[in-house]
Amino acid sequence: MTDPSKIDLTPSPLRRILWSLVMIALIAGTGYVLWRAYQLKQAAVLEEEEGAAIKQYPAAPGAESPDQTPQEEASGDEGADEFVARADTTVEFSPPPTAIEASDAWLRTELPKVNRNPRFHQWLAETNDLLRKAVLLVSEVSQGKVPRKAFAFWAPEEPFRARETGDGQYVIDPAGYHRYDLLAAAVEAFDMDLLWRLYQLAKPLVDRVYAEFAPPGSRFEDTLLKAAEHLLQTPQPRGEIRLVKPSVMYKFADPKLEGLSPAQKQLLRMGPVNAAIVKHQLGLLRGLLLAGRT
Repeated sequence: MTDPSKIDLTPSPLRRILWSLVMIALIAGTGYVLWRAYQLKQAAVLEEEEGAAIKQYPAAPGAESPDQTPQEEASGDEGADEFVARADTTVEFSPPPTAIEASDAWLRTELPKVNRNPRFHQWLAETNDLLRKAVLLVSEVSQGKVPRKAFAFWAPEEPFRARETGDGQYVIDPAGYHRYDLLAAAVEAFDMDLLWRLYQLAKPLVDRVYAEFAPPGSRFEDTLLKAAEHLLQTPQPRGEIRLVKPSVMYKFADPKLEGLSPAQKQLLRMGPVNAAIVKHQLGLLRGLLLAGRT
């Protein structure tokens, strides 16, 4: 009988190779399963976020939506325009002044009835020539521009953030989207129906301000509609937004995104959630403008 202590248990070279192959296969298989599980989890999270965004922020007029918007559910079969907010008849506005120079005091009194956001109230208190700045904003955006100097109050304090990827390229850092949360919250706080009522009172003043620099024969409401539709046409890419850095400034790697107007690029840089807030309010505004033409 063979002495067990004398049995050679050292694996042969062939066994070593076979065991090495088996271990490599197990490690690779486990790694793939874990990676695939992570990818599926990320996809599920993205779908949940997109679904929540669709439900929270109804699509702009004319856009297809897989779900019924809250306005549609509330209105039922009344046949009313789902993009027009319901009026709060308890709010009353004082008559506007006849002089443009007196409009700041009037707007500081009336606009808080339309928007209760504290940051917006701070902007009202610190800003002069409100009517001209508002008309300027509409005119500039309708041309794809951004009047940064006139609205420096809303500029984020933190710089633009990009993240370098492993392949030496860059993507927008999603954490940087929060730089615009205060602005988006102020936009979301507008009661669009009350704002429309206030605009009807201020319309004679608005038209006079607009006539100071607009081409003869042009109408402010046409410019307002053009501005709203211009921003509503801004695409919202899925996933990470890639960038290039040919010099000091970043640019969008996608030529289609880089070809957008400065106003549309600004909306993109606000991030998908904040952009959805802005687009929802613009959709309501567009509905009010179109309903007013009939």
